[in-house]
Amino acid sequence: MDYKIPSGVYFFQGARNSVLCDTRNGKVYSLNSVSSKQIRESQVDSELARMLIQLDLLCIEKKEEEEKLVKSSELEFAWFEVTTSSCNLRCRHCYLGNPVNSFSKKRKMPQEQWREIIAQTYSLGVRSCQFIGGEPLLYNHRVDGVLDLCDYACECGYKRVEIFSNLQLVTKELAQRIKSQRIRVATSLYSVVPFVHDSITGHTGSQEKTVSAIRLLKELGVDVRVEIVLMSLNQDTVEETISFLEQLGVRHRTPDPIRPTGFGSDEFLLPDEKYLYRYGLMLEPNFYASKRRILRNQDYNNCLANKFVVTENGDIFPCVFTRRNAYGNVRQGSVSEILNGVGARKVRKITKDSILVCQDCEYRYVCSDCRPLAADTYQTEDAFSCYPNPRCTYNPYTGVWGKGIWVQKNSKLEYEPFPSSSES
Repeated sequence: MDYKIPSGVYFFQGARNSVLCDTRNGKVYSLNSVSSKQIRESQVDSELARMLIQLDLLCIEKKEEEEKLVKSSELEFAWFEVTTSSCNLRCRHCYLGNPVNSFSKKRKMPQEQWREIIAQTYSLGVRSCQFIGGEPLLYNHRVDGVLDLCDYACECGYKRVEIFSNLQLVTKELAQRIKSQRIRVATSLYSVVPFVHDSITGHTGSQEKTVSAIRLLKELGVDVRVEIVLMSLNQDTVEETISFLEQLGVRHRTPDPIRPTGFGSDEFLLPDEKYLYRYGLMLEPNFYASKRRILRNQDYNNCLANKFVVTENGDIFPCVFTRRNAYGNVRQGSVSEILNGVGARKVRKITKDSILVCQDCEYRYVCSDCRPLAADTYQTEDAFSCYPNPRCTYNPYTGVWGKGIWVQKNSKLEYEPFPSSSES
């Protein structure tokens, strides 16, 4: 019998297995090599057909005409790094390394130029932005200087404006202004234990100030998001810290293991394997099937295509976590001209089809990606453009999850099994 895959369902083959992605409900179904071959060769047996028909993944009727959907690379998000070289903490893991030495000698953009950048970015379709540093509350030598830029972003029409701050300088007056402008706030809390947090920031009392500011902002009704960077210095208190954030009632995500960039490249700061295994690795196929993303991801990078960062001196980079692949500087051209340049287009169009291992994976169009993490982990010239996510445990050549990670050995990628202790 001639079976068809319904409209809205996509079939992708990997080196061994395959997936059916149902964009009508977001579910991703994994198929073994036998089932994959049957679908690929249009020779589906009655048992498989019955199961797939029950799931509405196969039909007998003629396949409907696919709805036309443009493969979009629309810009969605921008970081405005208004204080690259200015910070009032000295965090052990700072991804900028020593920004005072690296960036302070470069000419900073005046406020009027920042306003132009914010307006240009909005005109490109970006509706969500984050002001970051360094410490953004040090911008323009006034604790509320960055709020002037936030206010302008709101006037332009941005729907989501956020400040990522260590909150050391937050006062009641500042918090009230943040509330009145409906600005969101994000911060980092490294530990519920003050000494542990302070040992990471390099400043005694910093944890108390951050927590007090979080409470104040929450009392005023400000939307607060808190991140945890996981490292050796705070790994033993991470579960307590997660519980504390839940008690505070703030939004938070799974702790993010330290990234090997800037000061974070210090091996002493790496968390133990069991913590990396628990919080940092992709251990199972937990994916969501979106038609828009699937079509976009075939032509564009699923992360870098839609975002960029502008630094205090006007440099534009793909992401805050990399100082590689500079797109250009706003003093030499508009934001639009730079993002449509050859360098930016090349980075934004890095797809899984050009990345080693990923190109042979059936999940490649529904999986997330992080080019800076790959570049900083593998440390090769071409790692940014063609090395896989170092935190993925899937082996598409065997179809097995959670048994190892891809590492570089003798200039080659190999799937290295975990020691048994890591999985405990």
